[in-house]
Amino acid sequence: LAAENKCSKFSSNLAVIYLVYYAITLGISLIFQLPFFQISTGNFGGEIEMSSSWGSTLGIFYAGHFLVSFIAICKIIDNDKKPEVNDLFRGFENYGNVLGVYLLQSIYTALWTLLFIIPGLIKTYSYAMSLYILDDNKNKPINECITESRKMMDGHKWELFCLDFSYIGWYILCAFTLGILTLWVEPKHQYARYVFYLKVSGKGLAMEQKASEESKEQNSEVNIEEQSKE
Repeated sequence: LAAENKCSKFSSNLAVIYLVYYAITLGISLIFQLPFFQISTGNFGGEIEMSSSWGSTLGIFYAGHFLVSFIAICKIIDNDKKPEVNDLFRGFENYGNVLGVYLLQSIYTALWTLLFIIPGLIKTYSYAMSLYILDDNKNKPINECITESRKMMDGHKWELFCLDFSYIGWYILCAFTLGILTLWVEPKHQYARYVFYLKVSGKGLAMEQKASEESKEQNSEVNIEEQSKE
């Protein structure tokens, strides 16, 4: 409900931002399907496989950065401010650290997946808060972000899985609209995940307490002014 209310205020801006994001990632994918990037193995199927491999490898160098950009956009929305298209590139400002965290958690997850799919899925949720932690502590050591996420998610992995699963119906509808509905569904999903992070990290409670204290101070000042007028 919180995701619905917050995102609905800026639905048009968010749709444009996500449209630009999908256009960029699709463009990169199409570029790496060009014959220039295909290495001939004397087999057409081999060429397609090699081309796909190039595209997947390149994704490592920008996927995590866009995720951090979406986190930054969620913060902007949370402050009731309007996000802009330039905010889509905020994750690239801390390029090296974001790449390090994303690459390392991908390696850890891949190694766990070698054991079986379920351990890999569990570790995916264990490391899910790594980039959120890095965004709040931009100079935090890479491995510490992953370790802190693992500790933070202890006892909360199923909760996040249920949150993600609750959007499955929306994504099915997105398929029927040729992906157009994704421009409105994905921002809400990302913001819901951000709210989840605030909850498990304790930052949400701290923000509520701060807002409550500021509200009390403002009410106190108003009462003093009214008493002085009397």
